[in-house]
Amino acid sequence: GLAGLASAVNGAARVVLTDLPENLPLLQRNAARNGLDVSVAPFDWNAPDTLGEKYDVVLAADCVFWPELFEPLLDAIAAVARPDGTVLVAVTHRLRRTEAFFEQLRQRGWTASP
Repeated sequence: GLAGLASAVNGAARVVLTDLPENLPLLQRNAARNGLDVSVAPFDWNAPDTLGEKYDVVLAADCVFWPELFEPLLDAIAAVARPDGTVLVAVTHRLRRTEAFFEQLRQRGWTASP
């Protein structure tokens, strides 16, 4: 939520904060406490078509920690990012998992700058 909230504060035309359903009330509270007009929607990486649209910019922060979820995460990003869009993924380097994630990303023909 923080990356999306920061985007809203800095003038993004439209922001949709996503997470699992159990986390949505916290996202809504944080947006309201900061006086931000954002949308909040459930998003399951294993069912990424639920948002129903593609976005110019996709931000993913602190999502790279379980190797078994790398493929669902990348599938989810592909499902919601426009082909000419920008995807920014902020990661914390943990247990050499970041390089494994980047390798899976590159296998899809995507580029990454660590």
